Amino acid sequence: MAEERTTSTFQDLLDRGVLEIGDGYRAKNSELGGSGHVFMRAGRLSSQGWDWEGADRFHTYLEEKIKGKMSCPGDTVITTKGNSTGRTGYVSEEMQSFVYSPHLSYWRSRDVMQLDARYLRYWALSPEFIGQLKSMAHGTDMAPYLSLGDQKRLNATLPGISEQRAIGAALGALDDKIAVNERIAATTLGLARALFQQSNLSTESAVPMGDLIELKYGKSLPATRRIAGDYSVFGSGGVSGTHNEFLVKGPGIIVGRKGTVGSVYWSEESFFPIDTTFYAVCRDGNVSLEYAYFALQSLGLEHMNSDSAVPGLNRDRAYSAPMTIPSPEAVRKFTSEARALFALQRSREQESHTLAILRDTLLPHLMSGRLRVKDVEKIIEDHA
Repeated sequence: MAEERTTSTFQDLLDRGVLEIGDGYRAKNSELGGSGHVFMRAGRLSSQGWDWEGADRFHTYLEEKIKGKMSCPGDTVITTKGNSTGRTGYVSEEMQSFVYSPHLSYWRSRDVMQLDARYLRYWALSPEFIGQLKSMAHGTDMAPYLSLGDQKRLNATLPGISEQRAIGAALGALDDKIAVNERIAATTLGLARALFQQSNLSTESAVPMGDLIELKYGKSLPATRRIAGDYSVFGSGGVSGTHNEFLVKGPGIIVGRKGTVGSVYWSEESFFPIDTTFYAVCRDGNVSLEYAYFALQSLGLEHMNSDSAVPGLNRDRAYSAPMTIPSPEAVRKFTSEARALFALQRSREQESHTLAILRDTLLPHLMSGRLRVKDVEKIIEDHA
């Protein structure tokens, strides 16, 4: 017999000691720049997860002052201001602890016999929450905002704890497999970078980059003209959407021209680089695209801004940067090895895409009770 589902407000869960919610610490500039805990700003939480690279850190002497705003494993996190209001994240067991910023709120289970942390994480992705968010996220004079008061008025439908755990474990198994794939993909890329560095030990010459690689302009494609499709649209910050047509046949390299100047991306498939980017073309057979990808990353393009009022990558300066070339045999050997690693990385990304579709398809049905975990166990086992 199925366990009864009940609906409670967050305020009720707070009053019963089942749930804790809170917001972040308002840091002063003078408190940052140390070697202590990371200060996690809302902009570092994206649909791809947490961005740790280059994050500000507190001075270690502030440990006692900031401890009340620290993350805990199992926290569900939500952005509360700006156009990203309602974006959610999860603090896994493997993550280092960090300090929340003011525009992040956390939801924390305080009674694991009544509220499963992973279930709460998936409830934050459910239609029940998203529907309430749309009606609650009111605008200030500057941006949408979701206050702690708004969050206390949220209504959450909760099945019995055993069903909560089963739902959290089922959907979590898919996310765990996606996380494994991401780690494999990152390791694969790191190995390819190490092989590139090794190939340069046999460097025979250095020539201006422009003799080997041409940087061609991307093409304007406003969001209003895009038709969702199979091809990634690249801006200087990476993938910014999809389109039903491509401009460049893959594989290929994208270089940030304006915005995130000097960023370098790889696309295994055909793609559409917009006008804030260049795409790279090898001029002759001395280097491959695979070699060019890592070589461009090593040139310091991010420091080659133009002197104009609108900062951008100075192409002439980039063309004049010295680029090393190993022996033809070393280039061929590296290219063969890198191609195999890129293929492995791509296969893992494709599998993760399939797993994410399955998760997002099952989630609303499991959360609403239209499907039970026992109904989809075999499907999940086959994929995870």
